[in-house]
Amino acid sequence: MKNLLLLLAFLLFFINLNAQQISNELLSNSGQSSKNEVMQLDWSLGQIASSTVVQNDLMLTQGFHQPYKITIIKEENTTSPLSDMIRIWPNPTQSNLVVDLKNLTDKNIYVSVMDISGNKINRISSDNNTERMNINLENLIPGVYIIQVFDTAGILLEQQKVVKSN
Repeated sequence: MKNLLLLLAFLLFFINLNAQQISNELLSNSGQSSKNEVMQLDWSLGQIASSTVVQNDLMLTQGFHQPYKITIIKEENTTSPLSDMIRIWPNPTQSNLVVDLKNLTDKNIYVSVMDISGNKINRISSDNNTERMNINLENLIPGVYIIQVFDTAGILLEQQKVVKSN
């Protein structure tokens, strides 16, 4: 009888033990959640522990603000049909980048140079009758940059990642 009562007390103790329950909740002093048809962005301030582990092509970010499900959305081609008339070379480059504008001499074009975080570094405009634009990247540190070519209406004609080497 004593063993049965001890076993019953032991089982009741473990049934009521909920100290290490995992939940998708975050206590923070500030934060917000935004969602559109493409993605959801959740952010918070005051998160005290997080880490990122990278191995080969896999990256795992650990922290309190994690989704239940991670959805990978394939990037769509957002360039215009005129992108076949634009050539950006050489890639990689050490100093100068050339943007060829074949058959686009009737349009005013501008080129935006951004770092990989999306910070705009430079914007260069062309005049009508310009078939080639030279972009000086000599003063930039080595890394990956995004080159975007727009027309005057702000329509993205071409976008390309360019590597600036030593």
